[in-house]
Amino acid sequence: MKKILGIVAAVSASLILAGCGGEPRIPANTVAAAYVDIDKAIFNVKDVVEVVIDELPKEMREEAEKAYEEAIEQYKKNFRCFDVEWAVATVGMDKSSPEPAPAIVVKADLKAKNEQGATLVDMVKGLVGGQESQVAGAPALTCVLPGLGRSTLAFVDDTYVIAVAASSAGVLERMVKLYKDGDGETSDAFDDLTDLDGDTVLRIQTADAATMADLFGCRREIEEFGEKCGDEDLAEMLLDVGGVMLDVKVTDDVLGSTLTVKAGSDLFADAVEGAANIAVLGNRIAAAGAGSSAEVIEKALRKVGTVEMGVLKKLGGSLGGLLRKAVEVKRSGSTVTLAVEFDTEDLVETVVPALTGAAR
Repeated sequence: MKKILGIVAAVSASLILAGCGGEPRIPANTVAAAYVDIDKAIFNVKDVVEVVIDELPKEMREEAEKAYEEAIEQYKKNFRCFDVEWAVATVGMDKSSPEPAPAIVVKADLKAKNEQGATLVDMVKGLVGGQESQVAGAPALTCVLPGLGRSTLAFVDDTYVIAVAASSAGVLERMVKLYKDGDGETSDAFDDLTDLDGDTVLRIQTADAATMADLFGCRREIEEFGEKCGDEDLAEMLLDVGGVMLDVKVTDDVLGSTLTVKAGSDLFADAVEGAANIAVLGNRIAAAGAGSSAEVIEKALRKVGTVEMGVLKKLGGSLGGLLRKAVEVKRSGSTVTLAVEFDTEDLVETVVPALTGAAR
């Protein structure tokens, strides 16, 4: 019960933000990027949380609603004013280092103050401490961030928080100049990174193969490979592969993700489509055995706690039915998509009663 309430409260407190973001700037040396529309994520996750609460037993639902309302109230008092809009993470190849250089940018109102009179910058400094400095004319803070280690944050134009590894001073300086002055080249490979449909809250995307080959400095090796093996068309085919894109979808209608591969050629598309269909077949086999394998799962779970066999069998069989319908492969020309999508209400109505029954 405490776990359920904790999840509801944590999701609500961290995601109920407001705003509508502008476009991030993706550096020219980027090989992969991820973008989350905070405004859409908040709205959509809020709807999903409410669906989950509605499915809880009455005695649990009342307590969950109370925790949910308290979390929202705390958010309104302490975080809503900061108007966090979007976040983007990029991984680039920096000429000064053979290692990939990650960076994170968050767009928010850094001038706003909450009911305690604190700005977002004040809150960050209070939480992580650190040493203050300047980077390309912007206030900066070097500190240790949970999960990221020693990092440097720059606060740009009262609008952006930019974070990189503390060892990547050159990367941070270029990022600050890009967002502060528009000084620096941007990538054309990520023009549709922020073009999310109504269900998608997060997109992860790679650059196309040719761009990545140039950034990693291996284009010539690929071309020479084709020349030496007498199959220059193969090298051209490899360089013609487009980007790979993963969309994460969260709404009260659908939960899931869609992987899109721009294969570039019909031959490579055939291979990708074949691999995707193998995944579909594997899913069908797993779905067929979901209920019958409950006894094996139960034995494993007994090592870490107790579980009701009847609940596990019911959950396994029900999930098997949902899994059979969840996975689908589509192809349009040389573009292949693999979608794993669940109807939100069906999934919640299957999982929540089984888990709350097991908890009791």
